[in-house]
Amino acid sequence: MSLCFRDESPDVATYENYSQRVKDWHEHKPISFTPMYYRGRSVVDGRYFPEIWLSDPWHATAWQYYHLSKILLALYNPHLQRPAAGLKYQRAHNQLERDVLEHARIACGIASSNDFVTTRFTLCAIMLTCGGWFKDPQEQEAIIQLLSATGKETGWPTKSVIDALKESWAVE
Repeated sequence: MSLCFRDESPDVATYENYSQRVKDWHEHKPISFTPMYYRGRSVVDGRYFPEIWLSDPWHATAWQYYHLSKILLALYNPHLQRPAAGLKYQRAHNQLERDVLEHARIACGIASSNDFVTTRFTLCAIMLTCGGWFKDPQEQEAIIQLLSATGKETGWPTKSVIDALKESWAVE
């Protein structure tokens, strides 16, 4: 988080250090972090997020933090070409969008597939970070349903997150 939310842009060395630490965690995590079950998303079947079963809340939440880290590293990548015109920029922006949505969808899938309160709370923060990137109205509705269920089941105040997302999506 300190890489992303500072006044100056991240320098390349600091970015590379954080990126390597995230990669190292992923490559060296214990086998207990392996999902018990995985089924990919299928928009045709109305399954907007992958189904990912994990054994313990700390595994599920750790996976979400991994994907949040990947989202933030993508968004604050100092190698990324900043707003400009032209096809090269458009390709870079399209790749950024694919990367952000891939990790955000997995985080949603973890929250919807596991009955762990912590994953639902973490999802709220992730959606405030990148939920505005979702463009598909049906996918947006699936997010709203998941956040609404979280509020009803836990008492967690998800209305402000839902309202912020709806406002972001209305700008489109």
